[in-house]
Amino acid sequence: MLVIKNTDAFVIKSMSLAPISHTIVRCRTPTTINLLNGIVDRMLIEYLNAGDIVSALQYINPANKDTEENIVIALIDKYDRTLRALDAKHAYMLSASGDGTEAEEFARVTRKQHETRQKIECLRERITSTNTCCICYENISNKSVAPCCSNSYCLRCISTWLSQKTQCPMCKASLRVPDLMVVSTGVSKEPQPERENGQTSDSNSKAKNLEIILQRRAPDDKILIFSSNDKGLADASYVLAKNNIRYSYLKGNQHQINAVLKDHNHGDLDVLLVNPTNYGCGINMEKTTDIIMLHKFDTEIERQVIGRAHRYGQVSSLRVWYLIYDNEFPVV
Repeated sequence: MLVIKNTDAFVIKSMSLAPISHTIVRCRTPTTINLLNGIVDRMLIEYLNAGDIVSALQYINPANKDTEENIVIALIDKYDRTLRALDAKHAYMLSASGDGTEAEEFARVTRKQHETRQKIECLRERITSTNTCCICYENISNKSVAPCCSNSYCLRCISTWLSQKTQCPMCKASLRVPDLMVVSTGVSKEPQPERENGQTSDSNSKAKNLEIILQRRAPDDKILIFSSNDKGLADASYVLAKNNIRYSYLKGNQHQINAVLKDHNHGDLDVLLVNPTNYGCGINMEKTTDIIMLHKFDTEIERQVIGRAHRYGQVSSLRVWYLIYDNEFPVV
């Protein structure tokens, strides 16, 4: 009997996976997220982290799925409606002659009143304590003050708002453009410009930092971009098209997916856009050199995402990039 045995060192080397490098890229957190973080449900913040404004608005107001109303104003409206309902219930319970059996419910309503008022006051305080427009939530340009509640807006933003509805976005009082007090003195602050030095920066948006990473890629790099919502992938596709980078979505039937994977692994298809919720399990992409995550994922999903590319047969090391806002820490 002839036995052929490889050396232990060869066996270990053949079964070893290529190393992984993890890079966290901190991005400029949008003002809306800074305003809402710590006040609203975590699910809403996760929608905003992923750039999914439509789902965020539906989460706030499921009955009005087509609204394009500003998300912070929509949230304040929701809290106002909740508070009015609680106030009405509280007043009714005070006027009703009870036998003491509803004391627990009365305490619950009182507590919810207090919590809702605190949320509204905290949100309004965050808005008014900064040089932030109450509509676009960016630094104010051509400051205009509403006399009803003294909140400040960009002249352009409030003019556009009042052309559609003649009431203050914040306090709902009747308001027209001639009523505004336009501040003509001083210089309005402009948003901090994004850096153009070829390096990622926490003053850049996610889109800008993504563009910088893509511009620094090697000609033979194979990249996977992951987002749990189609809006995030659409934003990434705009960056790719702008830089003339060949890309494709990983979607369709099995035949279409196999064709895309073949082009990515062996052809000149540089980048794949993938929603791991739909396509991420059971697909091997060992030719991948870079994985870019557009927001923080659940630990198990992240493990599956990396596992698609970190396979036996991979030649080069795998680079994993995390494009995240401050509220998404920690990642690993």
